Amino acid sequence: MELLKRKIDHDLTEWKNKKDHLPLIVKGARQIGKTLSIRQFAQQNYKNVIEINFALQKQYKSIFDNGFEVDTILKNISLLNPSFTFTEGDTLFFFDELQDCANCATSLKPFHLDGRYDVICSGSLMGINYQQIESNSVGFKEDYEEDITKYAGGLDKGKIHNVFRKIPAFLGRDNKKFQISKVADGARGREYVGTVDWLDNAGMINRCYCMETPELPLKGNYNPDQFKLYFRDTGLLIGSLDEEAQEDLRANKNFNTYKGAIYENIVADMLVKQGYSLFYYKNVKGTVEMDFFVRDANSLIPVEVKAIDGATRSLNSLIEKEQYSDIRYGIKLGYKNIGFNGKFYTFPYFLTFFLKRFLKEKISLPGCM
Repeated sequence: MELLKRKIDHDLTEWKNKKDHLPLIVKGARQIGKTLSIRQFAQQNYKNVIEINFALQKQYKSIFDNGFEVDTILKNISLLNPSFTFTEGDTLFFFDELQDCANCATSLKPFHLDGRYDVICSGSLMGINYQQIESNSVGFKEDYEEDITKYAGGLDKGKIHNVFRKIPAFLGRDNKKFQISKVADGARGREYVGTVDWLDNAGMINRCYCMETPELPLKGNYNPDQFKLYFRDTGLLIGSLDEEAQEDLRANKNFNTYKGAIYENIVADMLVKQGYSLFYYKNVKGTVEMDFFVRDANSLIPVEVKAIDGATRSLNSLIEKEQYSDIRYGIKLGYKNIGFNGKFYTFPYFLTFFLKRFLKEKISLPGCM
């Protein structure tokens, strides 16, 4: 089956062509096509592909029992499947569902030092701290909740569930800011330490921090204790609605109170996929607020997401007022064509994933600066 071209195809090819490349870890949400993309890349670029799924082929967890020397691992694989062939320089080991076999992560550094074979790992990584791995190795919604129960380790699984299940309620409000005190009756911050970090590291949420003032630099100008939480998979937000609301949404495109949240969630995910960190702003009086901020080489750029076409008072205020000196123009996403009115660019939602490229290349549009 021929797959549509995706960004990951370019990334995998670039990784392979890089001299002395490290073992690669591909992380992401469930059921987004990671395995199929890696498998197609492997078949097109290697003579031999050794694909092992630690969730489905549990017997292969034993291949690391005798240590992490590459030759020892190969011997143990051959004992389980004598038909595998290992051609030096032309063999890829594809270890899928890495989170089900922690020892596999330890083997990545030996594979790199050995240098004879390429290695790609994939999985949800919910049971493993992938940041630690990377340093060492140089029913849909129900599936996620099951993973929380399975992989949460020493943290209170019930409290992680509380946070996870409460995200849609926060997104459905005008003030989408996440507040631990409203997760459950009597909830206190010290009791929930690590829960949001766990969901973030597991690839289930995107965190959007509140800026203290709308000025550069972005990463040195936000409050780490004030943030919104978006799902990394908008399907989780849809799946959290009751069945009648889901049916109404699909049949009649009736988004009800979640219309703004759904569009914001989609845009947030597209920004993160381009490498952006997420930031928003709301002043103390609530008279100026902005959904997201990005930047180009010279300026801070407010990004407004409009579920319905309406006034853009905050966007105009941020662009026009002298006190926001780092802001020279803005971006408005909505049911719009591509354009520029002298103050901000307009784009339809679906072009958000081109935003970083547009800002970098400054594509010339009629009437633009």
